[in-house]
Amino acid sequence: MKQLQEPFALVLLDWHPDDQPGAFGDELLSCGNWVAAARKNLPLLRADVWIQRFSDLRGACSALPEGLPLFLSVDLDILSPAVFRTDWDQGEMDFAQLREAISTVCRGRRLLGVDLCGAAGAAPSCDLAQNAAVLKRLDNFLRQMQAYKSINDPKAASTI
Repeated sequence: MKQLQEPFALVLLDWHPDDQPGAFGDELLSCGNWVAAARKNLPLLRADVWIQRFSDLRGACSALPEGLPLFLSVDLDILSPAVFRTDWDQGEMDFAQLREAISTVCRGRRLLGVDLCGAAGAAPSCDLAQNAAVLKRLDNFLRQMQAYKSINDPKAASTI
């Protein structure tokens, strides 16, 4: 997001808000405080919305200012453990809901970038084959939306 050169809105699809005070102070960026740090340190970040549950989608879309392009952050812990397994607390969405949430929030907007996080390691509770299949499906879906076009070539940012 530091590399973006125009005003944008952040859409966070995540089971956790990631805008908490830093566990080790504000100087150390972590998975729990990066959104708060972005609000403080990125002057081009004009708005952010958090989608935790599928039911949050309508409110999040209405809270986004018209015309701002998006940076989309997807933490895979938003998915139900039946769909994707992490080694921490997880959400309730199924894959179809995640796809619909991404499609809905991005509709008619330019997508400047996407990050995916939350791919669990080799913890005993993780099903690596299941997780790899979900990551591949999500990657294919984003490519179909042409979301990666803007990441690979910022001058060719697309409208979804």
